[in-house]
Amino acid sequence: MQNLTNTDKVMKSKHLCFFVALFGLLSNILIAQQSDLYKPLPVDPAVKIGTLENGLTYYVQYNKMPEKRVEMRLVVNAGSILEDDDQQGLAHFVEHMCFNGTQRFSKSALVDFLEKSGVRFGADLNAYTSFDETVYMLQLPTDRQGLIDSAFMVLEEWAHAVSHEDEEIDKERGVIREEWRLGLGADDRMRKKYFPIIFKDSRYAERLPIGQIGVIDTASYETLRRYYRDWYRPNLQAIIVVGDLDTEMAEKKIIEHFSHIQNPENAPERLKFTIPGNKQPLVAIATDKEATSNTLMILYKHDKKTTENIGDYKESLKRSLYNSMLNARLSEYNQQPNSPFIFASTYYGGFMGRSMDAYISNARVKENRIEDAIETLVKENEKVIRYGFNASELERQKTQILTRLEKQEKEKDKTNSANYVRSYTSHFLDNQPIPGIENELSLARQLLPTISLEDVNTLASKWITDENLVVVVTAPDKQDVNVPDEETILKTIASARLAQVDPYIDQVSSEKLVSKKLKGSKIISEKKIEKLGVTEITLENGVTIVLKPTDYKNDEILLTAFGSGGSSMFSDEDAYAASVVSRAVSVSGLGKFSSIELGKYLTGKVVSVQPFVEEVRQGFRGNTSPKDLETMLQMIYTYFEGARRDNEAFEAMKSQMLNQFRFMKSNPQTVFVEKLRQLATQNSPRSIVIPTEEQINSLHAESVYGMYDKLFETAKGFTFTLVGNFDPETIKPLLITYLGSLPAEKPALQWRNVSPAFPVGITDENIKKGTEYKSMVAIMMENGFDWNQRNRTELALLMRAFSIKLRESMREEIGGVYGVGAYQNNQQYPEAKYNIVINWGTNPDLVDTLSKIVFHEIVKLMDNGPTAEDMVKIRETSIRERETNDKQNNFWSSSLDFAWYNTQDMLTFNEYRDLINSISPEDLKQAANVYFTPDHYLRLVLLPEE
Repeated sequence: MQNLTNTDKVMKSKHLCFFVALFGLLSNILIAQQSDLYKPLPVDPAVKIGTLENGLTYYVQYNKMPEKRVEMRLVVNAGSILEDDDQQGLAHFVEHMCFNGTQRFSKSALVDFLEKSGVRFGADLNAYTSFDETVYMLQLPTDRQGLIDSAFMVLEEWAHAVSHEDEEIDKERGVIREEWRLGLGADDRMRKKYFPIIFKDSRYAERLPIGQIGVIDTASYETLRRYYRDWYRPNLQAIIVVGDLDTEMAEKKIIEHFSHIQNPENAPERLKFTIPGNKQPLVAIATDKEATSNTLMILYKHDKKTTENIGDYKESLKRSLYNSMLNARLSEYNQQPNSPFIFASTYYGGFMGRSMDAYISNARVKENRIEDAIETLVKENEKVIRYGFNASELERQKTQILTRLEKQEKEKDKTNSANYVRSYTSHFLDNQPIPGIENELSLARQLLPTISLEDVNTLASKWITDENLVVVVTAPDKQDVNVPDEETILKTIASARLAQVDPYIDQVSSEKLVSKKLKGSKIISEKKIEKLGVTEITLENGVTIVLKPTDYKNDEILLTAFGSGGSSMFSDEDAYAASVVSRAVSVSGLGKFSSIELGKYLTGKVVSVQPFVEEVRQGFRGNTSPKDLETMLQMIYTYFEGARRDNEAFEAMKSQMLNQFRFMKSNPQTVFVEKLRQLATQNSPRSIVIPTEEQINSLHAESVYGMYDKLFETAKGFTFTLVGNFDPETIKPLLITYLGSLPAEKPALQWRNVSPAFPVGITDENIKKGTEYKSMVAIMMENGFDWNQRNRTELALLMRAFSIKLRESMREEIGGVYGVGAYQNNQQYPEAKYNIVINWGTNPDLVDTLSKIVFHEIVKLMDNGPTAEDMVKIRETSIRERETNDKQNNFWSSSLDFAWYNTQDMLTFNEYRDLINSISPEDLKQAANVYFTPDHYLRLVLLPEE
C-alpha cells in the first residue's frame, strides 16, 4: 500500500473537492438545460397580436417589402368539414358569394372598385376554401388612405355582411358547376375510390371542399345562408394586416370595424375532427383508363406533434434532419438507371386535418415496378433502423439548416409581407410557432450541436409501427400494366422489413471546381447607364457583362447569360435531342463532380447554376449569396469546359423519361395541348409535346453531350447580367478572372430561322378524348409584328381590357366558365410576330355559345375600344404592378436580359408610367383592329368521347 505525505493528502483532498464541485456544476448546467427545454417558444416581437371582446383575433406588423403595399387577410376557422349533409359544397359556395355583393357593395361593385384602385382580380384579390378553413386575401397600395379605409370595410363586410341575394346565388351556381367540372377526370375518380379507405370512419372522407354537384345545383338559399350565419362569426375569425403602413392606425381600424360584430346566439360548437387509427393495415388500390402514372404512398399515422416549447422545437429540428438525410439518399438512389422510381421522397410531417401527423413515403413509380418500389422504400427505412445515418450526413444537414436560417435572418427586413401573413395564418388556425427568424436562428445554433446521431437514428423505429399503416396505389388501367393486389402489397412490405440490407456508404469527393490558375482578360470598355443604375462592361474575350447593384435583397445575386444559337443550330431530325440537352447536362454533374458529389460539395453554400437551351439562344440562369459569388462563377467557367460525361446518369434520365411520358396520351387535356401545338405549327417535327418511345430511345449520350459542347464551345458574344447586392468595383476582379477566362477562340454562333409557320385562314377542329362530360376550347391568332416598345405595351393593355370583358360576360353574366384566360406573347427573333391565346373549360353544350361571346367581345373592342372604366382599371393595375416589380431583383434580372437580348432600351418606372398614360382608348381600338383577326385564327375544341 502506498504511503501518503500530509502534502499528498491535502492535494488529494483538493482534487476531490474540485471534481465534486465540477460534477455539481455540470449537473446544474444539465438540469438548467433540461429546464430550458420546457420554456415556451417566444413570439416574434415584431407582430402585435390582440383579441377583441367578441373573440376575434388580430395580427398587425409593419413590413416594408414590398414598399407601399399591404397584405390583408380575413381568416375563418371554418371549412367544408363543418358542413351539414345538405350543405356539402356550400362552404366553398359562400366563399364565392363574398365577391357577389355585400351590404355596402352591390353585386360586382366590390371587384370593380378594387380593380380601379390597381388591385388585380385573382392575383391581388382572391380566396380559398379548404377542409378546415376559408381565407380571403387582399394586397393593395398604401399610398391612399381612402383605399386603406375601404379595404377594412371590405374585410368587415366579408366577415358578417355578405348579401347572398337570390339572383346572385343562382348565377353563381353555374360558375361553381364549371369549377367542379374542371376537376373531373382520372385523379378525381381515383380519389373517390381511395379517400373512403385512407380516411376510414372519418368525416374527411366525405367533405371534399368542392362538394356534391347535386347540392350546388339545388340547395336552398336559406341552407346557404345558414352556413354563413353559423360559422362566419368573430370567435372563429382573424384579421391579419402586414405591410408598409402605420400599425397603430391599422389596429384602430380593426377595433373600429370589428368590435361591434356579435357572435350568434346558440351557435354550433366548432368541433375538431379526427382520423381514427387502424389496427389492421388499410390498403387502397385505384386504377383508371385515363391515369398517366403509377403512384405509391406508404404512411404510418401518428398523433399530432405540437411545437409549443423549446424542447418541441428541438424535436422538430430532429425531424427536419432525418427528413433531409433520408431524402438525400433517395435522390442518390434514383440516379441509378434501374431505380424503380421516377421520383421518391420520405418525410415525417402533418397529414390531413389538424389532429394527425404521419410518416409518409411517396413515389412516382416506373411501369410494372410497384412491388420493387415498395421493397426499395421499405429497405431504405430498414437501413436507418439497423445502421442509422452517418456522422458526415448529419453534419451536412446541420450545416444546411443553419445556412437556410442565416439567409432568412439576413433577409429579415427584405422578406415579402405575404410570407409573414402565411405564418400568422398557420399560427391562428393550427397554433404553428412564430418565434421570428432571429429567435429561430439563435435556438438552432444552441440546439443543433446538442442533437446527436443517436437522437436522430432512433426516430425511424418510433415512426414505423405495427399499427396505423395505410398504403395507396394508383395506376393506369391498361392490359399490360401489372398492379399488385392487397395481399401482395402487404407481403412485399413484410418481406422487405426482414430482408438483408447493407449500410449506406457516404462517398464525398475532395476535388475542386477550378484548380488551375486562370489568366482572365482585360476590360476594353465600360459604360454607365445612369437612369437605370446599370454598368455595361465588355471584356477582351468578347464577353459583355451587365451589372445592376441593388439593395432589394441583402443576400441575393441573380445571374442570367445568353449567347446566340440555341436548338436552331441542329436539324429537324436532331431537334428533340437538342430539347433535352440542358436536362442531360444537369443530371450528369459538373467538372470532376457527379451530380451527387456536387450537391455534397456545395453544402453550406447558397448557389445554383442551370444551363438552358431555347430556340435561338442558350445560356445559364443562376443565383447565389454574395459570399458564394466566386463559387457561382467557378461553376460557369467549368460549364464552359464542356459537358461532363456520365453514361449512367444519362441512362437513368432516359428511363425516367420513358416512364414519365408513356401514358401521357391517356390524359385528355394533354392530348388537347399536343393537338393544339401540332395545328399551330402545321405538324412541325420541331414541335414535340409528348415524345414517343422511339424518340426517347434514339437519344445517345455522346450525341447529346456533343450538342452541348457545340453550343458552349465559345463565350464570344455572350452577355452576362448580374443583379443583386454587390459592389461593382469589388466584384470586378472575380468577373475578369472567371468570365474573362472563358474560351473565345472560335466565333460566336448565329441562330437560324427554323420557326414553323402559323396556318393561313381559319382552322377549326374538334378532338374527342375522355369520358367526362367536359370540354376545353382554345382560340389562337398569330401574325407578323411591328416590334417596338409602344406596340408591345398597347398589345399588353389590349389583352388586359379583353380579359376583363371575357370574365364579365362568360363568368359573371352567364356562369358558363370558372375562369377564362386571354394571353399574348410577342417576339423579335427569329422573326417578329405576336401570338394571342384564349382558352377555357366548360360544358360541351356551351362551347359554341361561349365561342360566339369571345368573338362578340373582339368585335366590340374593334368597333369601340375599351370603356373609360376599363381604361382606368388596366392603367392602374399596370402601373401598380410595375411599381411593385421595380423593387424586385427577379424583375430587373429578366428585364435587363430581355433588353440586351433584343437590343432595346429598358424604360424606367416614370417612362413606363408616362407611356401607359399616353395610350388612349382610340389607340387600343386601332390595336384591336391590327391584332384581332376574326378571319384568320385557329380554334380547337376538346369534346368527350361518344
